[in-house]
Amino acid sequence: MDSINSFKGYGKVDEAEQQAFRKKSRKRLIIIVVSSIVLLAVIIGDVIGVVVHKRNNKSSSNPVPPPELTPAASLKAVCSVTQYPTSCFSSISTLEMGNTTDPAVLYKLSLRVAMNELSKLEDYPDVFLQLC
Repeated sequence: MDSINSFKGYGKVDEAEQQAFRKKSRKRLIIIVVSSIVLLAVIIGDVIGVVVHKRNNKSSSNPVPPPELTPAASLKAVCSVTQYPTSCFSSISTLEMGNTTDPAVLYKLSLRVAMNELSKLEDYPDVFLQLC
């Protein structure tokens, strides 16, 4: 029986096999075409999105400049994140360099204020012992 089946495939194709092959080919072709159309639509959508975004940015290229940052506003912004913002603002603003907008300088000033307050505490035990 194997010898008969081996001669079957020499140029003669069964109609059922040929139709099955055509169906498979059509399905694959339809999938490829639909995938290509979807991919092309996504690419076109991305390009349109980028162009529209660039146009919107160009039209708003002359925005209102941000307001000038004053030393007081800068100090309030730095002190607003502390536990006692009013105390922070009042203690740093009394220093001679308290009129700056540089955050690094404001940080150094806050350290100086903290060291000054800690140095006041060194006399506290003596005062406490005199009261007792």
